[in-house]
Amino acid sequence: MNAVPRRAGASPPQSSPQGGEGVPQPTSHSAALAASTHAGGQVEQAAVAHGAVLTAPPCGGGREGQAPHVGIAGAGLAGRLLAWRLLRAGMRVSLFDAHARTDRSSAGPTAAAMLSPTAELAAADAQIHALGVASLGIWPQWLAELHAQTGREVYFRREGTLVVAHAADTGALDHYAALLRAHLPAGSAAAQPLALASRAGPSPDTPIAPAGPAARPQSAANLPGGLPPAESSVRQAEAAMQPVDGARIAALEPLLAGRFARGLLLPQEGQLANDQLYAALAAALDAGLAACGGAWHEGLAIEQVQAAALVDAHGTRHGFDLAVDCRGVGSRGEWPGLHGVRGEVLTVFAPGISLRRPVRLIHPRYAIYVAPRPGSQFIVGATELDSEDAGPPTLRSTLELGSALYSLHPEFGEARVLRLAAALRPALPDHQPVAGQGADGVWRINGLFRHGYLIAPALVRQVAADIVAAFAAARAAPPGAATQGASRASSNLQPPIQTQPQAA
Repeated sequence: MNAVPRRAGASPPQSSPQGGEGVPQPTSHSAALAASTHAGGQVEQAAVAHGAVLTAPPCGGGREGQAPHVGIAGAGLAGRLLAWRLLRAGMRVSLFDAHARTDRSSAGPTAAAMLSPTAELAAADAQIHALGVASLGIWPQWLAELHAQTGREVYFRREGTLVVAHAADTGALDHYAALLRAHLPAGSAAAQPLALASRAGPSPDTPIAPAGPAARPQSAANLPGGLPPAESSVRQAEAAMQPVDGARIAALEPLLAGRFARGLLLPQEGQLANDQLYAALAAALDAGLAACGGAWHEGLAIEQVQAAALVDAHGTRHGFDLAVDCRGVGSRGEWPGLHGVRGEVLTVFAPGISLRRPVRLIHPRYAIYVAPRPGSQFIVGATELDSEDAGPPTLRSTLELGSALYSLHPEFGEARVLRLAAALRPALPDHQPVAGQGADGVWRINGLFRHGYLIAPALVRQVAADIVAAFAAARAAPPGAATQGASRASSNLQPPIQTQPQAA
């Protein structure tokens, strides 16, 4: 991020619109296909093996009416990404959301969109780390495809994360570093390709787990270079987490020269600008919907998701070949245990101040991050409260975020506050995500908690590939075979969602 003359009369930037209307065209295709399933987590290559190409031009030139029609409830991060990938696979998509596309009140537009698989190990597990590493490899390709399709740039940097602490808080920094070392997966989770097994239902008892090489015990024979496991783990830890002294901190971030004597560099991390991503996805979806058919229904909440239908708040049933629930906390009424976790962030405009990468400030009571954005903006967050209060940020949280930012560098004291925002992040009791098709026939992506941008690409890629493969298998199967296949696969999926909580 380039520095600009300090406080040279620059004005805070204004938000930009995120696209236009879709073209409504909902229809239904076949109920039998909605019952079919392609069990197990598979990536895009599996869909290619079934004759599908997820990066083909929208609709592949086919006539409207021949392509499967997918209904997606929820136009947040997961819903938009999935709709875009399915349109690129030649499907028709209808997207429903309770809000307008320009609404910024939900978790996706509010988040800082940091891609921090290592930093999150202080509170997350190896499964989230593996999903994050996989997603970091997906983001550059997808952003390049978005740019080629829409001409829109999305700010994306992968220059790591810097972790610092004031002299009085070095004990907290040491504790944080020890947590990362203890949780950093041994073996290949940070280096090898990832195959995912989906957890498709509402039960928190079956976590998503890496399959294949990343899940198997490591031996000297399959470690890089034949290294012993202990030495390989040490080298992996060194690659993911590097202690830095004051001179290195100054070289990495000149703004912080002389302010911190010790810290950590987490080089395998990145960030993107979610406002630019949302705008690019909106433009890509408009183009895809215009080419393939379908619609973007803004301001129309979905109250119930069925295997082949979405029922809106007015009681109207919209039929599809297949339905996907990406509503986040909007699914709470149908999903016992799903709840919101409140997060609060502060966005400031600080011309003349420059950071190249996100900075995390460790404190005994809280850890905050400062994420640089284009246009001299910085996002400061985030509080985390197990509360479903979706109201404005509290004074206490505002003071904590502002004070921490000022303590990072006093020059932030002249920053202009652009936005104070709070949003609810969807979480299940075990804080693990779900992705795939349940025994009730409904496909779901939910429970991403505080890891939305970190893990969404890996989950969306898996679900998109499985949906494409399910349609391809159904087309190739003889009459009646798809239903039989669904019956055989149902034992691998979670029980149907209960509409009422179980009695205690």
